[in-house]
Amino acid sequence: MTAEQGQRIRLELQSLLAERFHLQVSPQTKELPVYALIVAKGGPKLTPTPAPKANDKPHGQMIHMNGRGDLTATDVPVSLLADVLSRQPETNGRVVVDKTGLTGNYSWNLKWTPESPDGPSSGTPTDDAAPSFFTALEEQLGLKLDSQKGPVAVVAVDRMELPSVN
Repeated sequence: MTAEQGQRIRLELQSLLAERFHLQVSPQTKELPVYALIVAKGGPKLTPTPAPKANDKPHGQMIHMNGRGDLTATDVPVSLLADVLSRQPETNGRVVVDKTGLTGNYSWNLKWTPESPDGPSSGTPTDDAAPSFFTALEEQLGLKLDSQKGPVAVVAVDRMELPSVN
């Protein structure tokens, strides 16, 4: 799905909710726990994407989840990594804010042992088990998550009604 398609679907859903439930919302900012994505000691271990030459064909940005605990990216900014990390269960719903100061686009592969819904282990251990999420981030990408408080965009429900019977 492209960004434009995602935006169109969000707008259609907002319109449907407003029509059917008379839903009215307002954006707000709250100070909440966040994770700051920062560079770990030893520096970043991301592979910089070289700037394209005049005759190069664009190869496009890609970030792909190869199943839980396996993330691959090509030619993407670190801000996109922060966004994807925000959606991982291991961050417990916290927003991840890019505070690395890294500019440009990078490629990387991040493999970790996913947490199970019941706790930190993923269930079936293997001989080549990957490290935990936080350890993998530091060892493989040279980045770490620092617990902080920061402004987070939230949506407040101002009004909502039960739908009328059709």
